[in-house]
Amino acid sequence: MKNLVVFIALLSLFSCAGQLKQMPLKMADVSENLASLDNKPDMNFVSKAKISYPKVDVNKFDEFFRKSAAVKGTIVVAKGMVEHEKNLIMNLGKELQIPDTVDIKKLVEELKTKKSGIAKEKIAPIKEALDNMIMVKDLLMGLEGRAKDLLKEGQELVNVAPKELQSDPRKALSVPKALNDSLDNLRGAVSEVPELAKSFAELVDIIKPLVE
Repeated sequence: MKNLVVFIALLSLFSCAGQLKQMPLKMADVSENLASLDNKPDMNFVSKAKISYPKVDVNKFDEFFRKSAAVKGTIVVAKGMVEHEKNLIMNLGKELQIPDTVDIKKLVEELKTKKSGIAKEKIAPIKEALDNMIMVKDLLMGLEGRAKDLLKEGQELVNVAPKELQSDPRKALSVPKALNDSLDNLRGAVSEVPELAKSFAELVDIIKPLVE
């Protein structure tokens, strides 16, 4: 009977091991300059993607998890803004009955030739979206370096976690796994960001003349 009780206790411990409290990532976590988008459901890309991060109530672990999630969030936001801006431009092209609205570069060139006849309120949403993209472009430029720094920090935390969290068996089991998951995401970011940053900056440069 005693062995059964011990077995049930261990089973309960392991079943709860992965159940760390999760905090939703906010646009403000990606950048304070994007905080206003937390209240705009159509532009809150981290909320749409349901990005969250573990909170273990130990500051250095919590900060690492939040910053790591913000790296992932920056990538998600960048991709979301690209699609949002492209849709705005394509919809304007369709409204003006421009035949080819798929190739954004060609479409922007065509819209530029008609710019003098396009009402300012039609251009305004494209400009507002581009202003947000310019802020994100700056974030992307430094994102690879941030991810690499966090990889080093995360590996150090993996090494110290068992000892520092030994007073809480649940955290001692679950935090190292969560750290390794974050490290995997950061490695993916290091691989993905250079090409994403390049294509993102190119798109910003293509659109700028349309709204200036």
